[in-house]
Amino acid sequence: MSRFAQVDWIYIKVRSLVIPAILVAACLLGAGVFSVLQARKARADASREIEVASHYLLEASAFVGLEGEVPGLYRQGETHLASARQALVAGDAGTALAHALQSQTLAKRVLALAHPQGAPQHPARFFRLEGKVMIRRAGSLTWSEASLLEPLHAGDSIKTSAQGAAEIIYEDGRMVAIAPESLLQIDVVAAGDAGQALHVTENLVNGALRLSPSETAHDEATHRIQTHSATLVADAQSAEVSVAHDAASSTTRFDAHQGRARIEAGGRSTPLEGGTRVSVDATGEASPPTPLLPRPRLIAPEAAQDLRYVNPAETPTAFAWTPVEGASGYRLAGGRSSLLARVELARDGITDSFTQVRGLEPGWWYWQVAALDATGEPGDPSVVGAFRVVKTRPVVDDDHEPPALTILETLQSGTLAIISGRTEPDASVSVAGRPVLPEEDGHFTAVVRVGGTGLRTLPIVVRDQSGNEAIYHQEIYIPGH
Repeated sequence: MSRFAQVDWIYIKVRSLVIPAILVAACLLGAGVFSVLQARKARADASREIEVASHYLLEASAFVGLEGEVPGLYRQGETHLASARQALVAGDAGTALAHALQSQTLAKRVLALAHPQGAPQHPARFFRLEGKVMIRRAGSLTWSEASLLEPLHAGDSIKTSAQGAAEIIYEDGRMVAIAPESLLQIDVVAAGDAGQALHVTENLVNGALRLSPSETAHDEATHRIQTHSATLVADAQSAEVSVAHDAASSTTRFDAHQGRARIEAGGRSTPLEGGTRVSVDATGEASPPTPLLPRPRLIAPEAAQDLRYVNPAETPTAFAWTPVEGASGYRLAGGRSSLLARVELARDGITDSFTQVRGLEPGWWYWQVAALDATGEPGDPSVVGAFRVVKTRPVVDDDHEPPALTILETLQSGTLAIISGRTEPDASVSVAGRPVLPEEDGHFTAVVRVGGTGLRTLPIVVRDQSGNEAIYHQEIYIPGH
């Protein structure tokens, strides 16, 4: 076990009782502040779960009139939700959290029993949120702030701010990343034969998005993205496509990264091949396909690497990636969040496939590189890399024990696994190869997309500041379609 709290040497020169009294008071004050922060976090966790339970019960209320055990389950869910709210008002966050989770379980049971066979219960959910993201429900005129894992349905609209971004995941695992300053409406979500093939239609009013395919999607599943000037029809199992629409000029740009897709514009249907770009003007006229420069592969810093600096403000960080043939230069973007909604590190026109950046603040950083063509247009951007800058602290040289890990809760929602746990402060954590940002006290929550169905095993890697590493395995069951 790492001994971060160990004090090796303490020198005390006592001249009077004043100094000890001050120290005792400081300790008591620090303990009080810590307790207040813990209480606030517990209250925030309970409030969030109460809100989620409210959403589930709202959906379940449509089936209260059915016969059988559904009405009783729904009433129990209401009772637990009311108890959760009462406990929260009384200041008992732990009891409130327990009742809220129980209410969610009962509401999910109602939905599982009552929902029509083959129709998706929750077609999509928010998978990641950064900055300000708003949602307007179908039939509503008001916008409200989006929340993580909140269910989405046909008719809902999503709006991101200048420094906001969102990623939504559909029931079959396909994902849509929504860029800052975008407005997207989910128009249609329909299940095909036997409820296996999910057909989605979205309307991109303004902004940009990126569709990522899912290997678990049905062979016939489709994804349509409409704009004012054109419609993209993509294969949900193979197509990775970026779409950018400018509402002011009514022009749309389609970047096909891989897979099968086509563009419908001006009464014509045009295949969109992987590695090409097509633009469509306001009249529906499509440009000839132009080659899209391939994505670079990130080399350094390595994924989830800890960069330990004595003085981060003065230490340069080296970035490197594979060169792209035909590139006139490269564009590097970095920030403190994985969707890069707010770019805090920008380098344009880099002539080599490497660069250095000095003065990165401690904490997690995310970065991405795109090659620039002869006109300065970016090609297919790389995957988003992640690393952490750590200001070096004195560590115990004889610490050779791996860090401990406690799993507090594991939940499953569709193809998502939600794992919360606790480890040592300042330890790095990754779940299924995805870096996770723990809080200062070592608590963390990971939301990962799981491939395949049935009983799956997720590796959890924990590494402390002494370099000791431990690998844990968490099992979770993903039901089939």
